[in-house]
Amino acid sequence: MDPRPPLSAPDYWYLGSPDPAIDLLFRRACALAWPFAVFCASRYHHDPQFAYELMDGAVENAERYYQRSNGQRSAIQLSYRIISVIKRISKQRANRNEIAL
Repeated sequence: MDPRPPLSAPDYWYLGSPDPAIDLLFRRACALAWPFAVFCASRYHHDPQFAYELMDGAVENAERYYQRSNGQRSAIQLSYRIISVIKRISKQRANRNEIAL
């Protein structure tokens, strides 16, 4: 489990690009998606810290999506992508946990 305390939306950021404009774009997208990650982690997994894992997986996916689109995506579009991936990862993990019980 991640020992970091839960973060507020503006505190979760993306640091994967040397380009400051891309960093800012992803930080905005992450700030929009973070509350949903915390909701899913708390509600469905009963572990708010799981939001970090959800965001990490979703941001990786959004990076690939951004690259495939040749950088032609807005922060809103990236946040929708991140939220969609969070939802998918959360459902997959919840289903795996139900099967394991």
